[in-house]
Amino acid sequence: MEPPQRLWRNRPPPIQTFQATRKRKSKLESQFERDYPFIKWEPRTLSQKFLIPIDKVKELINDKPGLIKYIYNKIYLEK
Repeated sequence: MEPPQRLWRNRPPPIQTFQATRKRKSKLESQFERDYPFIKWEPRTLSQKFLIPIDKVKELINDKPGLIKYIYNKIYLEK
């Protein structure tokens, strides 16, 4: 038994194009952007606004969801 043949045998393969994938924001990221829309995402600004040691902010600055979770945990613990 022969494998099924393609209808257009001589057609060139489709061109592979790069499509950027967009990472979804977490619920905490969306909430943070609603709560603090004018905060710059810089270590010094975040450290001064939320009273977090600059060393901790610099450590987590590349891990945005982790830093936002740390900020909200700190806010909820102070209440």
